[in-house]
Amino acid sequence: PAKNELDSFDPAELYNPDLEAQKSRSFEIGIKGNLISFDSDLFYDMIFEATYFNIKIDNEIVPFELFGDVFFRNAAKTTRQGLELGTSVKIYKGLKLDFSYTYSDFIYDSYLTKTVLFDSVGNIVEVEKDFAGNYAPSVPEHNIYTALSYSFPIYSTITGFFKVSYMGVSGLWVDDANSDKTDAYNLLNSVLGFDMVFGKFNLLISGGVNNITNLLYVGFTNTNSASGRFYEPGEPRNYFGSLNIGYSF
Repeated sequence: PAKNELDSFDPAELYNPDLEAQKSRSFEIGIKGNLISFDSDLFYDMIFEATYFNIKIDNEIVPFELFGDVFFRNAAKTTRQGLELGTSVKIYKGLKLDFSYTYSDFIYDSYLTKTVLFDSVGNIVEVEKDFAGNYAPSVPEHNIYTALSYSFPIYSTITGFFKVSYMGVSGLWVDDANSDKTDAYNLLNSVLGFDMVFGKFNLLISGGVNNITNLLYVGFTNTNSASGRFYEPGEPRNYFGSLNIGYSF
């Protein structure tokens, strides 16, 4: 464990004496490549990748929250397996499509532990729980990202670009007991900018909008919160701008 993970929730102890090292054995197999068409202006360049992974973890280090502070404990055995797919396709001159998808199946194979809770009058108590067979919290089962971007020359030294992106995230379990799950959400973002080259200087100006539909969603969870305060809101619609100046020697 890292040093910050060794903190003990018991004020009488400087470090958590029960936290053990996490060990893992992993297996991964996949394929990736690049398909190029030299005699077509449509879908003429595609990069693709597909990967299956399987990770067996002993004594997985798992967070829990108490009075706003995060501490850690061990799960016994966990299997984390999933599939990752991705592609980037040049559709037409300057027009490109990016897509990625991750499927995650993270299960506690065995997990018997003392968990920290508040009783009916607000006292801290430790209760032995068995979480075997439950899903690991804070990890979405499905995660999709896709973006359509277009770059276009304005002048010999100036290029404009525009991108709109979509992110879809399935619900997250909030604790090891799988007592509740957040709703899935879908976000739309966009950016517009100009890339300018003046000799050895490069000027990049851009601006955009995130969460275009102003969706109300859970953007972060406080995993295993003893007080049940699991949810942190995601950002509402927000606007941004950036200015980058570069110089090449």
